[in-house]
Amino acid sequence: MPSPADQPAKTSGHRLSSALKKVATPAATVYWLALYVGTHIPNPDMLIGQHVSDKVLHFSAYFGLYLVLAVRIRILSEAWPTMRQTIILAAMTNLYSAFDEITQGIPIINRHPDIMDAVADCAGVVSAIFVIGIVDWGEKRIRAASPVEDSTDS
Repeated sequence: MPSPADQPAKTSGHRLSSALKKVATPAATVYWLALYVGTHIPNPDMLIGQHVSDKVLHFSAYFGLYLVLAVRIRILSEAWPTMRQTIILAAMTNLYSAFDEITQGIPIINRHPDIMDAVADCAGVVSAIFVIGIVDWGEKRIRAASPVEDSTDS
């Protein structure tokens, strides 16, 4: 008979469906690929118009990127990213932002790298970290206030 230490920890009180776990990584991958394509399309003004601030787009895109990656961790491990995972994800998304801006300088792409775009990207990542921190804190408070379920069979 397995001991309680051998059983996986349940942080949310229920197991997430295996179907959701199967789509978590492909969904994050598709989002990231769409972000890459979207930031490397020549002449984006033809698609989105000039009335939309590209800084808002950068902020939103990287907010979404971090959020998708953190939710992927939440789905697969049934816990929000740890502090270590948060630092790794933040570094990874911000390094990708720098790569994204540098590669926009390739002449055939006909885009213009902008340090302020990278700042907007970083602000989106930091904001997503803040939002996820609030959600994680709220979930912990709700669990702490809930009566503990007795998992022993009598």
